[in-house]
Amino acid sequence: MLVGKAIRDYRMSKGLSLRRVAQAAGISPPTLSQIENNKSSPNLVTLKKIADVLEVSVISILASDQKNTVSLVRKKEREHFTRHSSSRGNIIEEFLVERRDVKMEAASISLPPGAERAEFMDHEGEELAMVLQGSVEIILEGVGRYLLEEGDTLYYPCSIPHSFRNALEDEESVFIFVATPPNF
Repeated sequence: MLVGKAIRDYRMSKGLSLRRVAQAAGISPPTLSQIENNKSSPNLVTLKKIADVLEVSVISILASDQKNTVSLVRKKEREHFTRHSSSRGNIIEEFLVERRDVKMEAASISLPPGAERAEFMDHEGEELAMVLQGSVEIILEGVGRYLLEEGDTLYYPCSIPHSFRNALEDEESVFIFVATPPNF
């Protein structure tokens, strides 16, 4: 939980100094600083004292923390970039989750007809791929080639060098992947 960030945001919005809030809550300024920087978690009694000084409820602080963990990304607002250029066209990646302090990366990959990522990549973590449109072949070096149709999923450890290609020569294919930990 990032209770400290919520406390700092409330304190700053009210124009209160760290020292003033700490003294009014009966804790030391270094202790409040550690709480605000998420290096220390306040017990419930201390959290209640801080909330009283800030004139907010404990629930408001905790709910504010939960709001910061939710990521809504509208289709038209997705951040996208050219992941790879292919002789068949650009492979476009769109992020499905805001890139911030998250424990996974979720993205949509659009592959022009016949496009491929010829180079193999490997990295830490795990990956799940799901085809939304068309047909995608995922190649796991030394393990196998997997032809995925719409709705099919494939899970694999990312330590296996992997690549992908649009298996269709006349139609765009789209797949999503979720990887942990995030790589970008």
